Amino acid sequence: RIWTTGLIHKEAYFIIPELQDFFDSCINIPYYKNNPLSLNKIYLDMAESIIDDIDLEINFQGVKERLKDIFDSDFHDKNDLKDLWIDKFNVTVEKEQKDELIQVLLTLGLKMYKRIPFGDSRIAESLVRMAISLAYQPIARRALILALLTIKKAKNFWENIQPPEDVSILPERFQEQLSLEIARQFYAKQSNNPKYHIPYFLETIQKILENRDTS
Repeated sequence: RIWTTGLIHKEAYFIIPELQDFFDSCINIPYYKNNPLSLNKIYLDMAESIIDDIDLEINFQGVKERLKDIFDSDFHDKNDLKDLWIDKFNVTVEKEQKDELIQVLLTLGLKMYKRIPFGDSRIAESLVRMAISLAYQPIARRALILALLTIKKAKNFWENIQPPEDVSILPERFQEQLSLEIARQFYAKQSNNPKYHIPYFLETIQKILENRDTS
């Protein structure tokens, strides 16, 4: 998987999808562009800015190679990449959302069947087919986001995260506090999970050194 090589900038580790719940639960909720922080908004802004990214243009062939397994169709320039990423982002869902939608479709389909002859069996059958089709679609949103974070620097977007208006603190200090809390409350608890390769790597190194000392 492309993200095992590492995200392109350290700030990207502070805006991975799993951190939305953390931001939502902050006592002083972070703001981005005058609204409570939405990571999806940041991802879309990052994708929109692809067309102005000089580094990405210079390394475009390498980017194409990295993303070849993410997209079903080819892209020929930065505009193609931007449009393709946004289109796919808008039609993909996370597993929890997908499961909820499948349940809703099946429940509605069952209710329609129970209403026959007053209901329409064609509608019920259509709902069930939609649920089955959705069940076989890949869960691609997280992979899509991490792919973006491997090719697009997150620093400028992280630096646009601001404290609430009623909190007297410099934005830079607020961002520093956020990063420390993310490390403490999230990454420190992921040392046994290889999906988060930095804490997992550090934990593995520590175990190797401990084993060496006891041998």
